[in-house]
Amino acid sequence: MKNLKRLSRNDLKIIAGGSVADDEITSDESGAGYYKCCSNNSDSCSSCVKIKTKPVCSTGSYPVAC
Repeated sequence: MKNLKRLSRNDLKIIAGGSVADDEITSDESGAGYYKCCSNNSDSCSSCVKIKTKPVCSTGSYPVAC
C-alpha cells in the first residue's frame, strides 16, 4: 500500500471519464453529456462535469443534466 499515489479530484474525474474533448460530447442514448450530482436532502450540488457515459452519483444523490 505504500506505493499508492494520492489523486486530486481532477485526476479522478479524468480516470472516471469525467473529462473529454468538447467535440466528443453529445447527448445521446448512451447518456453522455454535462452532468452534476445533487443531494437528496439539500439544495447542494457538485460542479458540472463532462462525461462520456451515463452519470453515476453516490448514494443519497441523483444526477442532473446541466
